[in-house]
Amino acid sequence: MITIKCKLVAVQEGQYTVYVFDNLNHVSSSMDKYIMCTKLPNWEYHTPLNVGDIGYLQYEYVEAGSMYYDRNTGASVPYKYSNFYFLNFLKEVPRDETNKDYKF
Repeated sequence: MITIKCKLVAVQEGQYTVYVFDNLNHVSSSMDKYIMCTKLPNWEYHTPLNVGDIGYLQYEYVEAGSMYYDRNTGASVPYKYSNFYFLNFLKEVPRDETNKDYKF
């Protein structure tokens, strides 16, 4: 599992939603300036993402043939494709200087 600070720059909606994130952690010589990852159709994520959102992305690389539990069928099945898969995104919350207790 990988976590990066990033900005959402593009979305392709569909059964398999594809996100493109600008990696804000990259260094100028890195090849990972942009991260493209896929949200699988059985992955429940209820917070709407909008182009321009900045936050923290969790994703993972999966090899085709690796097994996962499909809760819709109750069976373990293999991934069909190698890909980067979306796990979670936490939007960055602006720091409130008046909140000295740092409660959210």
